[in-house]
Amino acid sequence: MHYLDVMIIILEIVKDNPNIQFQELLYKSQEYLEVQKIIKSGQDNQVLIRQFLDLSENLIDEGFINGQFIATKDKPVALFNHLTSLGYLFLEKNQKPDFKTKVKTILKEQGISTNFKDITRAIAQLFL
Repeated sequence: MHYLDVMIIILEIVKDNPNIQFQELLYKSQEYLEVQKIIKSGQDNQVLIRQFLDLSENLIDEGFINGQFIATKDKPVALFNHLTSLGYLFLEKNQKPDFKTKVKTILKEQGISTNFKDITRAIAQLFL
């Protein structure tokens, strides 16, 4: 699944469900068609879970979500409090029909990989 699609899913879930934990976010992500397709395809769910975990951490670190990762004995626990104004702005821009296309075009034109940092740089260009 494209990083941009995962970002949108995470942000939409946190917007609609403040104070959500990572496990519940994963559960709610199964309501999205893109996630359902991957689950039905038989692909390794661990790859998808890892992608959600990594992007969740990035969204917190980059200021899209107010939340935190708490280290525990077994594994880190992610808590998502709410979207920040940047997170809301991103979702607002995403409502425009050509937003995703513009981001992907910037990434292709600049020969940038589709990792989170590069996507956020491309998005920043559209915000300016």
